[in-house]
Amino acid sequence: MDPIVDMIRLKPSSEIKEPVFFSLDTSFTPIINIKNVRYSDDFIYAPDYVTSDKYNLSYKLKRQFSTVTPKTFDIARRATNPFEKIGKSRFNNRAAVKLANMDIVFNLTNHDEISYDQPQSNIPIVYCDIAAGPGSFTEYIQWRKPISIGYGMTLKGELDWNPTIIDFKRFNCIYGDDNSGNLLTQYQSFISIVKKNNVDGVDLVTADGGFDVSGSEMKYRQQETLSTKLIIAECLIAVSVLRKGGNFICKVFDTVSKASRDLILLMSLVFEKIYIFKPMTSRPANSERYLICKNKRNDSLEVIRILKIALDTDGFILSIINNENKSFDDYFRKQNEDSFDRQIIECTRIINMFDSQSYIRTEYNINKALKILMIPEEETRQERTHDEDRRNREYRNVRRTR
Repeated sequence: MDPIVDMIRLKPSSEIKEPVFFSLDTSFTPIINIKNVRYSDDFIYAPDYVTSDKYNLSYKLKRQFSTVTPKTFDIARRATNPFEKIGKSRFNNRAAVKLANMDIVFNLTNHDEISYDQPQSNIPIVYCDIAAGPGSFTEYIQWRKPISIGYGMTLKGELDWNPTIIDFKRFNCIYGDDNSGNLLTQYQSFISIVKKNNVDGVDLVTADGGFDVSGSEMKYRQQETLSTKLIIAECLIAVSVLRKGGNFICKVFDTVSKASRDLILLMSLVFEKIYIFKPMTSRPANSERYLICKNKRNDSLEVIRILKIALDTDGFILSIINNENKSFDDYFRKQNEDSFDRQIIECTRIINMFDSQSYIRTEYNINKALKILMIPEEETRQERTHDEDRRNREYRNVRRTR
């Protein structure tokens, strides 16, 4: 296989495997175990689904990132990433290119008729984009599917939707009853509005929420702990609003805990296929991956009930269900082992680069990569200015009234 095709389709995710579905022989009840600590406390999950040696080595290596200046770290990180130069194509940032990669591999937007010469599809979809401000996922979908209709919820403030990259005529911003955009407290308001307007459900849900963990080893270790309830909310919204056959993608990080295991097992019961995938433009040394859920099944009421109980329970979630499933656990542990192997290798490369003056980076044909992803090369600022100015004028009043 052509190495560029190989990297885009498989190598960016050493975790991608055959699709899996695991059934439970009997019904089960939720067993919600919690840890009552404040979010400010230095609480982290135990590594239940990866070896302690790999887990500890990974964070020991990441600790060394803070021993150099941010500039030195950034140079080393860029130099060791073979897809660094792919940039952001025509979009606002690299997140849109990540979604383009996942879309080409998994056909999330049902775009069978597109090509590099005709990269846009006139087949409409309805989608939800949650915890995804400033909106690069929606920017990509609106470009790929110009007559798509979207619904979104994200926190107001610095992470709010960016009116220069989103067409609000085709995108409905929902902030909930308290006007905060907080998924953890306003998820039901969002679900109700989307279902009221889409009785049969939507085609796609994308979720890209996360927390800033730069600066210390403890923050890196807390990323999974801090993100678990947000991911539960994202999964709850997805299974509540998707139509039968709909697709869902959700950003995840390290998934070493019983809570993460339980949540992904529940998703495997709702969808026909699940994957854990790392896009090529995701930094190789970090823990970021995406849970890809394809083809929602009809019956998800029991899973919705369990997720609601977990989300409405105070404290850190330690586990969600009390169920043994050896085949899933073997699969899940292998995903984590592969992820930590990759992180250890890539962290070591970055650290070796700190003192190197002549590191030879493996680079790939970026033009070929863009053609495979069916997205254009990065536009210059001048090429984007006209459209941005037009949208600024058209949506300035819209932003003020939201």
